[in-house]
Amino acid sequence: MNYFYEYGQPHVIAQRCEQELKTLSDVRPHDSDSLMKLSVLMNKCCTSLEGVANTSSVNTMNVMISIVKKLPVSLRLKWVDVQNATEERTGHRATFADLTTFVNGLTKTANSVFGKVGKLYFQLFRTDQWLPNETWQ
Repeated sequence: MNYFYEYGQPHVIAQRCEQELKTLSDVRPHDSDSLMKLSVLMNKCCTSLEGVANTSSVNTMNVMISIVKKLPVSLRLKWVDVQNATEERTGHRATFADLTTFVNGLTKTANSVFGKVGKLYFQLFRTDQWLPNETWQ
């Protein structure tokens, strides 16, 4: 189900997507459940907005930055590499669809068998204390 069936009007759908993306909780380090929630919401927005040909509202720097800030620092740094590669390859900055694809890949990895093993390792040995300060803005 996407927002089109709930709201119908393109501008209302765009406002709803922006609002839900901005108010979603931050993704905690090694928390595959919150990463999955972000991925599902981004996919729902992407599908809904592409369906009404109105992706410009979520492609703004303001929205993109607010989503990236929800990621742990280690994942933000990975996004910077993806964004830079996209810009070098295409000549323009990455889009909301590119960010959605990136988050989908992270979610797939985090929820794989080996991703779950990695999460268990971090929980057992508390290696998250060695990661950069996750409250960095």
